[in-house]
Amino acid sequence: MSSQPFVQYTESAHAPYMGPAEVVEVDEVTSTLEVRLPSRPSSGHLTDVKAPRPAIWALPSGAQVSVGDTLVVAGDPDALYAIAIVKEEPARELASRSGASLQIAGDEDELLRVYSPTRELLFEYDPQREKARLCVAQGDLELSTQSGDIVLDSAKDIRLQARGVEIAGELQARVRVGAEGDPERSAISLRPKRLQLESPQMQVTSAHSAIHCEEIRFAGRSFEATFERFRVRAERMSWLASTLVENACNAYREIEELCQSRVGRMRTLVENTYQVSSKRTLFHSEDDYKVQAEKIHLG
Repeated sequence: MSSQPFVQYTESAHAPYMGPAEVVEVDEVTSTLEVRLPSRPSSGHLTDVKAPRPAIWALPSGAQVSVGDTLVVAGDPDALYAIAIVKEEPARELASRSGASLQIAGDEDELLRVYSPTRELLFEYDPQREKARLCVAQGDLELSTQSGDIVLDSAKDIRLQARGVEIAGELQARVRVGAEGDPERSAISLRPKRLQLESPQMQVTSAHSAIHCEEIRFAGRSFEATFERFRVRAERMSWLASTLVENACNAYREIEELCQSRVGRMRTLVENTYQVSSKRTLFHSEDDYKVQAEKIHLG
């Protein structure tokens, strides 16, 4: 017998009702019950159907009713009579010698469950929701193969949620998004002594970052950086460029010892004043030395 018998909803809150009701309280002394009617459909007008309602005992003599049972009630919603008990088909169960069991519950849905010898749920399959669940209440869960691969294939998403997640591979570990060979794919590949990142675009956001490397090399078509403050400390710095362009509002240099420039030609353009101040000044030219001005003051 189905656990949901025929329900006759009517357009009036005081019209006769016949259908299922859940037992919420049993008074064996007065043979009265408290029941809760199911929610009305969108087309009905029964009000407060979830509120408990009294029901008069009209069941056969000797009938056993417990809280949670489903009854068939009839009458006015404010004066209901319990006329029948809905009996659900008992669960079918197959047990092994160790005490583990396979249970099929429900007459239509056939919910499949596998229990351990201590009655802990190990596996559950719900065909109505099309959902399978593997349960381990205590102990560990291990998937092992001696000579083959383990493949988890899902048409939708795969989610890993735990206190900690560890991925370890003897030869390599790889995470890829996009088809293999797709130029738009992104991938992280880990091998012994090598970490490789591949992506058309990469974005890193962090409040504080620190990178410690023995050697670092950057290669690309262009490099652009924006900072409020930029500071570099080095024992030696070398710049190699075909063209070097510097733009600044003010530039200050402090060199404790020697400052030397070796150039093919040198030209300095100053819009206003050009000032040189030193303890001693030496100019040396192998050929000509020319000074041109409207006025020249010496001494």
